[in-house]
Amino acid sequence: MACFLGTPILSKILYVTTFNRVLYKACAKHLIKSFLAHVEGDLLACYEEDPAIPDDPRIMPVNIEKDPFLIQWLEDNKDIIPIAYGGENKKLKFKIGTIDQFRYRASKWFRKIVALNRSLKYYDNYDAVVLLDADIVIKSSMVSSKVLEIFGDNDIIYHMGKYRRKQPVRGAAGVEAGIVGFKGQDGKEFLSRLINKFKDGTFRQYPRWDD
Repeated sequence: MACFLGTPILSKILYVTTFNRVLYKACAKHLIKSFLAHVEGDLLACYEEDPAIPDDPRIMPVNIEKDPFLIQWLEDNKDIIPIAYGGENKKLKFKIGTIDQFRYRASKWFRKIVALNRSLKYYDNYDAVVLLDADIVIKSSMVSSKVLEIFGDNDIIYHMGKYRRKQPVRGAAGVEAGIVGFKGQDGKEFLSRLINKFKDGTFRQYPRWDD
């Protein structure tokens, strides 16, 4: 049995998502509504710009606008963030079909890393942590036992569709990070290593820095 703020919880999986006010109105409100209707678990909702998140004991709202990790990362990486998103890079352009298409918006997608970093605070209270993109809608029952069955003996789960499998290595197409799960201490160690790459700047050695 997990415990959050001293209150016993029957669920054993912590789901994590992140959004701002615009994304909340466009899609995250549908995620939360479907989550409350179909999912057995808790949702760590990391937000910016104070959207009207429903008051529910299974929703754990956290404002990340003043998160030290987020603030420091944005400052340290101004040189790779375009002017449009508050950085100093004047050369980076949004070009469809190129690596720059993804690098251009990387600072926005970085909020996922901030949210996952927050999840580490609660990680040991749950059997697994699962990241959900804000544009996901859950259409049928997701009980904890089924999700843990999907994990099986694996420490990490992710979606790797046929389209991404066909992409050339030079295109740097990885897994679909819209839903990624971590389980157990090995999963926690991997997640911590991933987050640390953004903390120490070694993420820059990879061709893509987005999700």
